[in-house]
Amino acid sequence: MDLIILDCAKKIRNKKTIQNYLETINFVKKIKKPVFPVQGKDILKLGIVPGPKIGKYLKKIEEWWIKNNFKPSKQECIEKIQSL
Repeated sequence: MDLIILDCAKKIRNKKTIQNYLETINFVKKIKKPVFPVQGKDILKLGIVPGPKIGKYLKKIEEWWIKNNFKPSKQECIEKIQSL
């Protein structure tokens, strides 16, 4: 958001330019950041011993979740962990 505002400040030429930036800012504000549905406690519930393995599982499953366009649900992520 800050970069959009700075770019706008550098390029203000007319009302149309300002309107385009305002539309972009409003669009960006509406974007919902995906929230990774799995936490370490979810992995612990699967019976995995606390320690560095928890972080490794989280990293692997988050990478998989991202590659799948943030769509897998918490349950799907847990099933994927179980398959590892």
